[in-house]
Amino acid sequence: MDNTTFLDVNVRNPIIHHVKGDTHTSYDISIETNNSSFTMPRSTVRRRFSEFISLKNLLKELQPSLTPPRLPSKTLLKRFDDKFIEERRSGLETFLRNVLTEPLYLSNKSLHLFIQTSLTMKEIEGVVKGTEGTYIPESKPPIVLALHDEVFDEVG
Repeated sequence: MDNTTFLDVNVRNPIIHHVKGDTHTSYDISIETNNSSFTMPRSTVRRRFSEFISLKNLLKELQPSLTPPRLPSKTLLKRFDDKFIEERRSGLETFLRNVLTEPLYLSNKSLHLFIQTSLTMKEIEGVVKGTEGTYIPESKPPIVLALHDEVFDEVG
C-alpha cells in the first residue's frame, strides 16, 4: 500500500461573466489530496482574479517573513481575449502550486478557506483575523470557526 502524500491543484474552466455593467472572468480551483491538513480530499470553488490578489495580500500580511509567489500581471486591455485568459489561468495555477509547496502557507487558514469554501475574501479575512465567526457548510465533518478565541465546552 502506497502512503505517499499527494496534493493536486488545477485552475480551469474560465467563464466570462457580465453582471450589471461589470465584466470579469472567474476560474474553477479544483483540489484533490490525501494531505491531512485539508478538511476535504476533493473540492472545487470558483474564484476571480481580484480574489487571488486579495489572497496574496492576506498571505503577505499574515506571514510577513515570506514573499508570496508572483501572480500574473494585471491588465485593462484584452482581458477577455482567449490567449490572455489562458495565460492568466496558467499563471494562477502556478501561483497556487507554488503557495501550496510552502509549509507556512500550507498551514495558513486563509489559504484553506480560499480553496475549499465559497466564502468571500471579506469573510475569509474576518474569520482569520477573528472579527467574525462563520460556519462553513461545504466541509465534512463541519468546521465551526469561533468568534474570537472563545472556548466552548463539549456537550455530552
